[in-house]
Parts: sequence; structure tokens; C-alpha cells
Amino acid sequence: MSFRGKSILAIVPARAGSKGLPGKNMRRLGNLSLVAWAARVANEISWLDARVLSTEDDVTAAEG
Repeated sequence: MSFRGKSILAIVPARAGSKGLPGKNMRRLGNLSLVAWAARVANEISWLDARVLSTEDDVTAAEG
């Protein structure tokens, strides 16, 4: 599927390290981590052609 005739790629950057709030992508918001929420939303958008979670952390990658 496409959006207005264009292919759309969603990129979710999820670094493991954070100076301000370490481990923020794995923090829970309700019943899911922040990275899991981002992955869920990206998967629910029907007009996205591809989705990529970019991270250097195995735990974050497994969660997303």
C-alpha cells in the first residue's frame, strides 16, 4: 500500500543509552514499554510500506 502514491518507510530510532533518562525506551507506560508502543503504532498504520526499529541494544530490539 502507499500514501498518495508514495512508498513510506517508518524509522523508529531507539538508542539504549541516554544521558538524561537512562533506559527510557524500556520504561513502562501502562502495560507496554515506550519502544513497544512505537512498534505497535507503526504496525497499525496501514499505509506504511516498511517499518524499521534502529537500535544497538539486543533487549530493546527484542522488545520492539
